[in-house]
Parts: sequence; C-alpha cells; structure tokens
Amino acid sequence: MIRLGLLISTLLSAFVSKAQYSFTDNATGIINVSTIQSVTFSGGTAIPAFNSLSSYANGVTMPAYLTLSVKSNVSWLISVKAQNANFTPMTQGGSTNMPASVLSLKSAVNSSFIPMSTNSVTLKTGNRGGASTPGNNFALDVDELNMGSVNRNDFENARRDFYEAFDLSWKSLMEQKNIETNLLKSVSQTSRKLAHVSREVSDTLFPYCGLEA
Repeated sequence: MIRLGLLISTLLSAFVSKAQYSFTDNATGIINVSTIQSVTFSGGTAIPAFNSLSSYANGVTMPAYLTLSVKSNVSWLISVKAQNANFTPMTQGGSTNMPASVLSLKSAVNSSFIPMSTNSVTLKTGNRGGASTPGNNFALDVDELNMGSVNRNDFENARRDFYEAFDLSWKSLMEQKNIETNLLKSVSQTSRKLAHVSREVSDTLFPYCGLEA
C-alpha cells in the first residue's frame, strides 16, 4: 500500500486590481498495489542414471539440474516438500517403500542438501526485482540416493542390533545358566526386524525374483 500526497496550487488573478493571490493545500490519497510474482523453470528433463557400481553405492548428484528465475515486487521465499512420504512406482515390480528422502535439493550457492519430506522446508529467499536482480536467478542441484544404499544402512543397523542382543543373551546363559526374559524379548524383536529388513533389501535388488514377484 502506497500513500501518495498531491500538492495542489491554485493561482487566482484579480483582474480589477491586477493583483495576484495564491494558496496551497494538500490532498492525500491511497493506491493499492497488489503483490505480483512469477517463477520460471528451465531444465529438469534429464533422468538420473544409475549405471555403475559407484552410482548404486553412493547415489547420483546432478549439478545445476534445474534453473529458477524469480520476478517479484516484494521479498520472496521458495519452500519445497514432497506430496507423499514415498515415491510412486512407475514400473511393475518397482519399490513401493522408497522414501522421499532419497531425493535431496539445494541451491547451487549452498553447501548442504535438503532431503525431501512431507514437511515444508525453505529452499531459497531473495529480494524484490526482476530476473537480473542478484539472487533472483539461480540453479538447483539434485542428489539422489539409490534405494539400495538406504536399505543397506537399515540392514547394517538391524544386523548390529540383533548380534548385540544375541551376545548379551549368550553371555547371560554362560555365566548365570539362565537367560532373563527381557534378553529373550530383545533377541526376538531384533531377529524379526532383521528378517523384515532383509526381505526389503532382497525385494529391492531383485524385484522379479523375490517375494514381490
């Protein structure tokens, strides 16, 4: 909202006396200026390729994958979030439990990637101006992990937890000739979790050969 002051000057002439008189007054008005913003996207057509052992183990990073151009008459903020917690499979046998967090974004000038989730996270802010305004034209880097690397971490954690629980129960049996109830429950719970994660890993790596087929 902008206030516009108008200075009105009127000059009156007295023709009889040929003298001049003047007065000044102010009039205040209000002009409403709406917020106008536009964002233009370019790029983003390439498909990340997992075509090597390194890409499957470490994921794929695509610098400047997408370029955004912002025009705005106010300061602006761009946030991102995933519509769903998991990706939707596009082919038969595709994983139905691939989390959105395997995909991360960051502006090219930032150092840290932001994992996607269903929670909105600020990606970039800027000042009013056109695309030529510093900071209003920027690139986004994309980092995508392979689901196998996510499952691998889950598998390693589940395996560690199981063997820790098993070792404690075995130690109790050897030293006390008895296994306490809480230790037995821990072995049972961690073994079921390990079996569940193992199946997920198998179904992800071999979708047409495992139980998902």
